[in-house]
Amino acid sequence: TGLGGKQFKDQAKTLTGIDLSASMLGIAKSAKVYSELRKTDIATYLNEHEVYYDIFLACDVFVYIGALEEVFAAVSKRAEDNAYFLFSVESSQDASYILRSTGRYAQSAAYIHTLAKSYAWNIGAQKITGIRKDKGSWIDGMIFLLRKE
Repeated sequence: TGLGGKQFKDQAKTLTGIDLSASMLGIAKSAKVYSELRKTDIATYLNEHEVYYDIFLACDVFVYIGALEEVFAAVSKRAEDNAYFLFSVESSQDASYILRSTGRYAQSAAYIHTLAKSYAWNIGAQKITGIRKDKGSWIDGMIFLLRKE
């Protein structure tokens, strides 16, 4: 919420920021790029509000969720035709996802590919990269760009 919106403010008429953290919402508010900020989780917000979007952005979000079926279902439900879904994950070699000793989840590429297919998203791009630093070292991750079929 707090950091991702800055990169998209010039491309969007409105930006809705959703986060569970009051601190992150405070950072987002100070960025002055959001039309609306909500303290809730993604799936709950999307399931309770009949609003449709053409882009969904989740930077460093899925590390706090693990299983992503509910999120993919909710995003798919509120996606306009040809919508984009851009997100990052920490990399895992496991079959789906794993909770690491850091308290953060990592998802596998195979799991993301399965979810994309199950919820009618095309994978437009997938990049392996360092997604954040922890104690001076890069954490391996992936960035995905999906497009609604």
